[in-house]
Amino acid sequence: MKIGVGVTIITPQSPMLMAGYFDRVTPSIGTHDELKARTIYVSHDGVESAIIACDLLAIGNDVAADIRDLALKTLGIPGANIMVTATHTHQGPAGLAKYLDDVYPAFLTKQVVESIAIAQKSAREGSFRFVESELKTVSQNRRDPEGPIEEVMKVLVATDTQSKVIASVLAYACHPTILESDNYYYSADFPGPANDLMERNLGGVSIYLQGMCGDINPTWSAHDQDGVKLNGEIVGATALRVALESLQLGTDRRSVNLSWGVDTPQINYIGHLLTSPGIRSGQTFVHVDRDYPTDLDTAESEMASLAKQLEDDPSLANKKKLTPRLMELYGRDDMWKRVGPRRGPGSDDLEIQAIAISSDCVFLGLPGEFLVEVGTAIQARSPFKSTIIVGYANGYYEYFPLSKHFEEHGYEVGSSRYTQGSTEKMIDASIELLKSL
Repeated sequence: MKIGVGVTIITPQSPMLMAGYFDRVTPSIGTHDELKARTIYVSHDGVESAIIACDLLAIGNDVAADIRDLALKTLGIPGANIMVTATHTHQGPAGLAKYLDDVYPAFLTKQVVESIAIAQKSAREGSFRFVESELKTVSQNRRDPEGPIEEVMKVLVATDTQSKVIASVLAYACHPTILESDNYYYSADFPGPANDLMERNLGGVSIYLQGMCGDINPTWSAHDQDGVKLNGEIVGATALRVALESLQLGTDRRSVNLSWGVDTPQINYIGHLLTSPGIRSGQTFVHVDRDYPTDLDTAESEMASLAKQLEDDPSLANKKKLTPRLMELYGRDDMWKRVGPRRGPGSDDLEIQAIAISSDCVFLGLPGEFLVEVGTAIQARSPFKSTIIVGYANGYYEYFPLSKHFEEHGYEVGSSRYTQGSTEKMIDASIELLKSL
């Protein structure tokens, strides 16, 4: 295989409104750390592919289409072989679709395609190692502190024929929301220092791919850059250890055995080398109906009533009883009043994409915020030994809770645009796509 990496700056060139928090209504005032587009490019037998992670909240499907079109025109890579994703930092610009902004989407498209071009040009012969590591100390389920979280980080390490690291890919699910709405400086949040630590200590370019983090929030001691650095370096250090251990794969490592007077081979290896390299890609489109509410005025009346009840009785027991429904109504009220192409009743065809780079490793891209149990369900049914599930891929269609979550209410249910059962349709379609590869 040939493997290359490319990095470009995608920080807006002027102040913009920022994405991620409803109560941040004035433009950015500066940059703490540059927002970047990070690309890993892989080719084999004349077939090329690229996966890009942008330090943004999301990527509009219209912008993703423009990126793919320009990459095909200028670099010859088919759009079906390009996955455009976002890390989901809440400290980037708000103009992430062409209907939202007249300037930034064109700049973003140019910079992302440039990162692909750099990766394509820099590609050299190499191979991949796949490793996993437990990580439970930086996140919590935000619907229920006893609920499931992402417990395993996946790490893909690419090395050249001289065993020099080309790239590392970190895949993990956790909202990059350590910084809150009082921050007006652009920042990648914790994926930034995670990537930085990997690059300083391992070499190459590090790429963070966001997973199914729709109900997973970070833990923190303060909403500041020290907290960002701490969580990011825990994530990066977790990945670094197993990445370094994976470099032993395929080498003849031995220990001196004084009792026997011989050198004995090492038997404890972490991870595995990807076998049977080859690129296969596929797309499928799932038709889902919007769950457009006709009772927004009634919902506002219920919100006022619930808020008054919580004001009168702010006990934890009352909060547990009433707040999930209130948060559902808040989310629904906000979502359906936003300006956008999917505001009213109707349906949509949502893209699911898969790119396999070997017989035993595949990337699956889903276009929105899926709850962590969605990833668990897909992993359990995937025919691939190693399945890296990526959220915020090739578009953004809000939240995708499972049917059981609708009975529990909550913000994620209120911010779901589609009818109950749509997420299960997406899961089934994902499995069929993976089987087809």
